[in-house]
Amino acid sequence: VLTSHPGRYRFLEIYYRRAETTHKGRLVPARVETVVLFLPDVWSCVPVRLEWDGLHHNYKKQLERRLKAEQDIAAGVTTEEKAQTSSSKKNKHT
Repeated sequence: VLTSHPGRYRFLEIYYRRAETTHKGRLVPARVETVVLFLPDVWSCVPVRLEWDGLHHNYKKQLERRLKAEQDIAAGVTTEEKAQTSSSKKNKHT
């Protein structure tokens, strides 16, 4: 039951009447049924600005790494070649 569930707002309540019916040989009396729709509190799901900035930065770095890897693959540069290139650059500077 979500009646007092925090973070959800009771948005809509619909009442409708069911007529008397027979179900599996048993008489089901006429009744009123209720459907309640709740909406979530979306503001409690949204990160604060500082958290958002950190998430944005991390996703941006991850995207840049993936794009760089795809560009290297498209250019035919292997991981081994990149390691050799970076080690030769380090040796030139020392």
